[in-house]
Formats: sequence, structure tokens, C-alpha cells
Amino acid sequence: MDYQLVKGRVRDLRITKGRQDMSPFAHARGVAATLGVISTVMEDPAGQAAQASSRNNTEINMESFTCYVGKEALSGQFFHVGFMEGEEMEFVVVEENGIYQVSGACSISQRLIWTLPYRTRGDAAQKWHDSMQSILISFTFSLLFTAFVHYKYDVGTANWAQLVQQASVTFVVIFVLNILVRRSFYHFSFEATKIFDVFGFCDPEHVNLPKRHKNADIEYCEDKGLSRPPRRPFEFRYRAAGE
Repeated sequence: MDYQLVKGRVRDLRITKGRQDMSPFAHARGVAATLGVISTVMEDPAGQAAQASSRNNTEINMESFTCYVGKEALSGQFFHVGFMEGEEMEFVVVEENGIYQVSGACSISQRLIWTLPYRTRGDAAQKWHDSMQSILISFTFSLLFTAFVHYKYDVGTANWAQLVQQASVTFVVIFVLNILVRRSFYHFSFEATKIFDVFGFCDPEHVNLPKRHKNADIEYCEDKGLSRPPRRPFEFRYRAAGE
């Protein structure tokens, strides 16, 4: 996929509301799709709000937009279109039949980046995040499950060897399930790496927008004398320098 950068002032901006199926599976709305969506969206509290009214937990409200930058016609959708008419913007786009489809947007004045669902980390950052999250979730759940089973059914009868064995088996099962579910989302991170590269990030494969957001947002709001706005899914503040 050939990504390009389009820069300039936004004009003739039109926004409409709709919904998008967040499942990466072409024909599935089952348990695995739901688990994957929840696993991804629950990275921040705003994600839970995005899911609250969704059907089968795989659809969220989205805003579609069309606009012009110079002579170029652009079309895209984000969870929230936070840029405005006349704003200086950078868009990462793919040309399709004479129209540029937007894969990412950056407001220079607001220091905000909007991404499509799951394109929030480069592939190296996503791999590290998924590995750590899978280990943490598997370890926590295996301990809780083992403790629950022991105290509810085996009080006074299980020894340490049995407990360790049970916890180990549970850990492996949950870990494998985590990996299988997350694999369906991992390919998005390679798209994100290409998008971050076009935006001009250093080491795009290691970019982690969710991790960078909080400190960048605090610095921006202190610099502008503003209170921090509510967090929106797939909308991230970035630092102006060193990016």
C-alpha cells in the first residue's frame, strides 16, 4: 500500500455520523472477535465508553468526513473528527480512484494525531505490548482461578505441587488464547509503522502513541493554560520536539 503525505489547510469539511464494525474478522462476530476488540479497546477508560452502546461489542460510533486540501479531495473516518475548517493539517493518504482515503491525520496546532482503530503502535512496540499484556493477564487470571478453585472445592486437600501444576496449566491455556486472539490484530501495526514513517516519526516501528499521550497532553495543556480534555479513543497528543 503506497502511503502519501498531503499537507495544507482544510476546506469544505463535511462530517457525518455512522458506525463501524471493529472486528478484524471478515465474517465473524463471535467470542474471539469480541475478546479481541475488548482486549484492544480496554487499554484506556475512553475505550470502554466507545464500546458501551455497541452491537455485539464489535461496532462503535464513528464520524466520516470529506474535505479538500488544496485541489485534493480527501475522505476518511475517525472515532471523532477533532480538526476544523481552515485548520492546518497533515494527512497520510492512499489514492483510490482519484480520491485520497485518509489513514491518519495530524493537527499541527493542536499537536493531535488521529488514527484508525488498532493503528496506534508500530510493529515492534505492538509486539512488546502484546507480549507483556499476555503474560500479565495470564499470570493474574491463573492465580485468581487457582485460588478460587482451591478454596471453593479443595480446602485443606491440595498441596503446593498441585497448586503450582494447576496454576501453570491455567497460565498456558490463557496465554495461548491471548496470543491467538491478538495475532488477528497484529498486522495493523505494520500499517501503523508505515503511517508513522510518512508522518516523519523517528523509529516508527517503536512508536507507541498511547504511552506517549499522557505526558504530551499534560505538557501541551500546561503550555496553553488549558485543563485536560476528556480522553477520546484513537486520538493522541504528541510532543512537538524530538518526534
